[in-house]
Amino acid sequence: AASEAEQRPWVLSRHVAERGRVAYPVSDRSIDELLAGTGHLVSRFSTVALDALASGVELAYHNPHGEREPTFSEPMGGFTVTRSSEELRAVLHESPRARDDVRAGAEAFLGHHVLLDSSTTPAERAAAIVADAIG
Repeated sequence: AASEAEQRPWVLSRHVAERGRVAYPVSDRSIDELLAGTGHLVSRFSTVALDALASGVELAYHNPHGEREPTFSEPMGGFTVTRSSEELRAVLHESPRARDDVRAGAEAFLGHHVLLDSSTTPAERAAAIVADAIG
């Protein structure tokens, strides 16, 4: 409703493992394709929100039901939290920032929640944790 009120086209995606029926049409395009072609992502708690920020897509973490989810409760300047249709409309009313600006704004949040350093492999990081625990 907020997208339509702001005359913004929208598409619904869902996790590939979800099999239930929904009342709205669901895109058959991959989330990577969808993120590449959009300026805004409206999402509840999902790792797709992290992908969006890393890709430079403006995120509105929409939580009208007050879901208690610690990862997205503190946006650290990286995205907007909306709790009502009116707040979501305000976000969608604005043009999305340039992708580089979104990524720069989300740097602190992503740095806190996502390991972006690829200098070690996951196996090396796991081995270091195990070694610390037993050493």
